[in-house]
Amino acid sequence: MLIEFRVGNFKCFRDEAVLSLIPAGADNALRGNIWRGRRQHALKSAALFGPNASGKTLFLDALYALRQLVITSATAMTEGDPIPGAVPFRLSAAARREPSVFEVQLELDGHGYRYRVEATRERIWRERLEHQAAREKARWVVLIDRDAAGPGEPRITLHERLGSRARRETIVAETRANALMLSRAAERNNEAVKPLFQWFRSMRHSAGAAELGMGFHRVHAMAEKAAKDPVLLAKLGELVRDADTGIAALRPEQTAYDGITLTLDIGDPEVDANELASSLRQAIANLDRGGFRFRTEHRGADGDAVSFDFTQESLGTLRYLVLAGGLLEFCDTPGLMVVDELETSLHPQLAQRIVQLFHSPEFNRAGAQLLFSTHDVTLMDPRLFRRDQVFITQKGAEGASELYSLWDFDDTPRGNAAWAKNYLAGRFGGVPVLGPQLADVPQESEPTRPAPASASAAAGEE
Repeated sequence: MLIEFRVGNFKCFRDEAVLSLIPAGADNALRGNIWRGRRQHALKSAALFGPNASGKTLFLDALYALRQLVITSATAMTEGDPIPGAVPFRLSAAARREPSVFEVQLELDGHGYRYRVEATRERIWRERLEHQAAREKARWVVLIDRDAAGPGEPRITLHERLGSRARRETIVAETRANALMLSRAAERNNEAVKPLFQWFRSMRHSAGAAELGMGFHRVHAMAEKAAKDPVLLAKLGELVRDADTGIAALRPEQTAYDGITLTLDIGDPEVDANELASSLRQAIANLDRGGFRFRTEHRGADGDAVSFDFTQESLGTLRYLVLAGGLLEFCDTPGLMVVDELETSLHPQLAQRIVQLFHSPEFNRAGAQLLFSTHDVTLMDPRLFRRDQVFITQKGAEGASELYSLWDFDDTPRGNAAWAKNYLAGRFGGVPVLGPQLADVPQESEPTRPAPASASAAAGEE
């Protein structure tokens, strides 16, 4: 389980921002929202609120960037490739010369891990991995200590737990300047780092509607699993059916794609339906022409079953199917699910139920966690979250973003107080500062008047 994530000098985050999932000891609310580890406890979920361009998505991107660097740097990158996640804060000349910083602290099966990476586009500056064994009173041990920030040859120390001297020397020799020691050790099947590497690999990142194509591959993979596992298929069908989607059943099938038809159900007038349709078509067109996919079954007025390709469902249903697949993937396996704009194309009550499933000890048995961003203030509810689970991003006058939680406010309303109302009123920050054109838009306050009788009669005559 994730205990803490830090990021600094990354895009809009100039200073280190800290997402701590350690429960506030003085808060006794909703104790069921807490995972209890052997040494540490951690919150089951965290929600990020804030205005547009305040850093919510970029904070989640930072976690995803670290994941991608860990799982691909040893195998998918070559000498000289730029490190994609190392993007510094550009509004400061000093920051542009410094590395981006990423750090996670985890507890996995009783073992503790602290992992920190500092990198520029060209190379890894520093890398440090610490491990704490699951046994009682175990101390933190440094497994990887790498410092290439100074002039000359990098200083690298690998603990003997990473293998014999010859194996450690091989790891060092085979690790490029733009790759991670952790990734190379995991690629060589090193047992000491395997649990941490597998945690990064199992992380799921679901983007907003404009990037739904990222999730379609997972839906197809889920269709293949469901075709071989009737229990999984039944559970997934229940989740989709109980969401009032109109889908009576899901039917996995192995087939080749012969065309794409999309039905978009978009209530937000700011969403460009044509752009979304094009994005989804392209994403699906890039998939292999064979494989597994779902067909959905609806009941007609006469009770007959009518089959549809799943891409003919509404955008909200497609979005929910992506999330439902992730939910089931984690109900028996610990991991982290990261969702940008959880509420995208979902009814507020459905988004709330997704959060509740992660909090449910019956559904979420293994220790999965949910981290998401949202603009849906109906989710800012003390009946759903503790104060230490609600985070807010805000951008300052110098263009740098900060992250803080409701717990940081000593006078935060408690109990059933209206968190959302106070948030929208600006009490916690994290709301847009509107300019003159938007700050006070004139509105007509007079009630709508009925049309004159003569006009109504004239309309009737037509």
